Amino acid sequence: MPSRSKISRVLDEQNRFLMLSVKEDQAALLEAIEELERRILRMAQRRLEVDGAEKLLGPKVNLKQAQQLHEELVREFESKYGKAAKSVVKGYTEVAEEILSSWSDLGIAAKYTGLDRDMMDTLRTSYYDEFMKFGKAAEQTMVRAMYDAVAGQSGFDALEQAISAALTGKLAKNGRPMSTYAGMFANDATMNFHNSVTLKKAADAGMDVFIYYGNVMATTRPFCSERVMKKFTRKEIDSWTFPWAGKSGPAMTHRGGYNCRHHWVPVRPEWDTPADEEDSKPMTSVGRMGKCIQRVRSSEGE
Repeated sequence: MPSRSKISRVLDEQNRFLMLSVKEDQAALLEAIEELERRILRMAQRRLEVDGAEKLLGPKVNLKQAQQLHEELVREFESKYGKAAKSVVKGYTEVAEEILSSWSDLGIAAKYTGLDRDMMDTLRTSYYDEFMKFGKAAEQTMVRAMYDAVAGQSGFDALEQAISAALTGKLAKNGRPMSTYAGMFANDATMNFHNSVTLKKAADAGMDVFIYYGNVMATTRPFCSERVMKKFTRKEIDSWTFPWAGKSGPAMTHRGGYNCRHHWVPVRPEWDTPADEEDSKPMTSVGRMGKCIQRVRSSEGE
């Protein structure tokens, strides 16, 4: 039976791994989107003719140029953003390996079956499709803005702002650019993949007791702050059917909702775990929350 200190160390390491994975995925996507913005702006400047006042010349001159730019834009999305999205979902293999490694450190024997691998492949495909959905939405927004600008003979600076608003928002702060959605989903996809695989293997191993693992910070939702670092049975978790802010599905699968960085960790009922230290104290107490923050201070929560 693993000691409390060993359990704490293993779970902290797993949490740090997950937070680092999320950061790396977000950075990779942001880098691709920023490069995409730079390239599209350069292509627009090169393709679209303007007059001395930097205004587009209208459909007669610009329409064919815009159509060519449209084709180039689609290829750039697939080349830059599509490549980054594929790299992100490919990295979920390391997330799956980390699960087995952590379980092995705690003395739990587990391996992936053909069914597990099929499930993980399906999840990767689903998440990749979702990443590309954000890209397609931004692509369509830019294309509409470009044709509208051509039809209205708009100033080129207005088109530049529309392109930026759809991608990074650096030149235009209105709305939520693609980088925001992609960054949020990078977190959710990694955490949801980890959670789905963990729950599948926990069921296979007959484990139905879980610690709600992660940290607490100023923006942590009440649902999470009231449960973090506490232990619950699967039956208890499945009984949480009431509505609450930030949730988009069952607590077992969706945890705190969008952008949640907490995850369920299966443990054996007989184990003495960090969650047993102060289970009788309310989670909102300063002392308890302080210890939670200290325990995983190197991580980031939602």
